Amino acid sequence: MGHRASNSEVILLPMQEFIRCCACFAHQCTAADVDCRSNGYTRWSADLAGRQAWVEWGWGMFSGALVLGVPPIRDSNIYTLDANGEPMAPARRDAALASMVAHLPWRPIVMEILRSGHHGGH
Repeated sequence: MGHRASNSEVILLPMQEFIRCCACFAHQCTAADVDCRSNGYTRWSADLAGRQAWVEWGWGMFSGALVLGVPPIRDSNIYTLDANGEPMAPARRDAALASMVAHLPWRPIVMEILRSGHHGGH
């Protein structure tokens, strides 16, 4: 965990631009715990002006419901900027990313992968 943005370009986005870009994100891959399939992670990405932006978050099954992990955001190469053009504090950035994730249709994709028994990237 942690926000290391491994092996990818860091993308700085003003918060308003970030909000407009949320609809551009699409499923990239999902992986589940092979033993019990009760938790895992998923990654969604988008091409933003020729640059690959992505966010990866954890999920788990809780009382039969698929929920975001705690903490929800595992990694991302997106860094949101505040109104002054400064990078947001990590907690605010994570809240912005988690808000975006909450609006993406990721649950049906993860549920289908769990039903199919496919545990690797999808």
